[in-house]
Order: sequence, then structure tokens, then C-alpha cells
Amino acid sequence: MIWGIAIPHIIMHATALAVVGFLVAFAAQHAAGWLKCFGKYLSWWLFLLAIASIVCGVLWHGQMKQHAGWMMMHEGAPAAVEAPAPAPAPAPAGQ
Repeated sequence: MIWGIAIPHIIMHATALAVVGFLVAFAAQHAAGWLKCFGKYLSWWLFLLAIASIVCGVLWHGQMKQHAGWMMMHEGAPAAVEAPAPAPAPAPAGQ
């Protein structure tokens, strides 16, 4: 269930980072001096973050499946604690 929700988010973040990295790389090609160098390294950093977001998303999902406990397993919830027996009703006042 969570995997179906996580995939679009992982793809969305990775795509956004890759697009911004491409735009920065394109702008860095037309720059000069230290700005060109800075843009090149910034674009590589953004591409690495895009890749890391995919890897971390997959690893996070794997860890959540292992450590989810009873809440996400198909076996259901653990046995409920039994409620204490109700107190006996008091005797009628006239007897």
C-alpha cells in the first residue's frame, strides 16, 4: 500500500531535481569564469541528489517492510487484552 504512494513521490522528486540540474548545467555552459565552474559542480550535485532520492526511497521502503510490525502485516492485529469481568450486581435493598 505504501509502495503505491511512494513511487510517484520518488519519481516526482527525482524528476524535479534532474530538470533543475539540467537547467543549471545549460546556464553554466553560457556563463564565464568562476560562475561556469560553480554551475557545473552544482548541476552534478543536483544530478547526484536525484539519483540518491531514488536509491533512498527504495531502501526506505525495504526497511519499512521489515520493521513495520503487526500494523502492516497480513496476519492482523495482536490479540486484544481481555477486559476485566464486571462487578457483581448489588443485592436488592429490601431483602
